[in-house]
Amino acid sequence: GANPMNVADHHLKLLCVDSDDDARVIVELALRLDPHLDVVSAPDPLKAISALGSAVLADAIIIGADLLTIDPKSVDALRQRVGGWHVPIITVSARHNAVELHEQDALKNGVVGNIIRPFDPLTLADKVRSLLSETIGARIQ
Repeated sequence: GANPMNVADHHLKLLCVDSDDDARVIVELALRLDPHLDVVSAPDPLKAISALGSAVLADAIIIGADLLTIDPKSVDALRQRVGGWHVPIITVSARHNAVELHEQDALKNGVVGNIIRPFDPLTLADKVRSLLSETIGARIQ
């Protein structure tokens, strides 16, 4: 049997939200190197909700870590819109301590991992897939 945790070729819809335009574009372009990743991007959670329109649910949200702190209500609204509390979140931050910052709230916020900038664009898709494999892998077998 196939390994149920392998999401390497599975088609995923990812929502990329970051108020830093440059950071968002880099994440978006890096993820698009993987032909099986469908990326929707927006500068903030509310714009992300309107960008989705009537689109299907998202498999995961990749979000600038600061937005979780600045506007948690909108982030919650966005999660509800794309599928609810089981939708995993990956944060992107420039600080190494961001991981510790989230560890206490990780379960509450649904954060499954943090990506530290600068990252290698060529390996970002793999990193995202491995962070998501445990949460999504269990659902897609």
